[in-house]
This record gives sequence, C-alpha cells and structure tokens, in this order.
Amino acid sequence: AQKDSTGGTVSRIDVGTNEVKSVAVQGEPVALAVGPVAPGGTGSGTPTCPGTALLCGGKCVAVDIDAANCGACGRACPAGDICISGRCECPPGRQICGAACLDVTTDRGNCGRCGRPCIPGDVCVSGQCVCPVGLNVCSSQCVNEDA
Repeated sequence: AQKDSTGGTVSRIDVGTNEVKSVAVQGEPVALAVGPVAPGGTGSGTPTCPGTALLCGGKCVAVDIDAANCGACGRACPAGDICISGRCECPPGRQICGAACLDVTTDRGNCGRCGRPCIPGDVCVSGQCVCPVGLNVCSSQCVNEDA
C-alpha cells in the first residue's frame, strides 16, 4: 500500500484505459478526476455527475439547460433556440413557426402570428403589416401614388 499526501493509506487504485478514475483510501472511495473523467467517482470505476447532469464526451453536462446537449448528450437545439428543462424552446420574445423561432413583431412572412405574410412592399412593425412611409396600399401592394 502507498501513502497519500495526508498520510492515509491508499489501498486500491482503479485505472481506466488512460486515466485514474478513482482511488480508495483506507477502504473509502475518494472522488478524483484526472483527464477527461467526471468528478464524483464512486470507487467502482464508473464516473458520476451531480444532480441531473449527464456524462457527455467525458464531461458532466447540465442537459437541462445546455443547447448543444438538450435533454440528452448530442441532442442540439436548432439555431436560435434555448434549452429549458431539457427541451428546446424559443427564447422570450420569439414564437415557434414551423421549425424556426421567429420574432412575429418584425417578420414579414409571419407578421403578428405564424403564417400571416405581409403584402409585397409592406414591412412588419409591432406585429402589423404597414406600408413604409411615403407609400400607400393600392391593389394589395404598397405603391407611391405621387409617382
């Protein structure tokens, strides 16, 4: 048996494929992380993660909030989404339209709600389709009546 830095006796060292996973000091497992293993080894050689975190690629990941690993390792949220309680959701101020999170207060193709496009030339302002300044609606288009 070896002595550890505190004078305790190291009775067992569990070595994984290329790193030490856990150490038992006087028969009691001691949490140890060297290299890519997660902290909190139980002495069984199997690393553990705290709370609801999962071991993803050798690191503990909070899959309840990580957009790259949302709900499970490797399950990435679409661009613009956030991860809430392990589910991909639109951030505040955006609405899911199809597979995208959009700002329906400014999106010309989904103005005010999903699937409500503005007419050609309109802009979406505060969820309402309006003609830009200086143009008026004529035959379902924004036109310059002075031209």
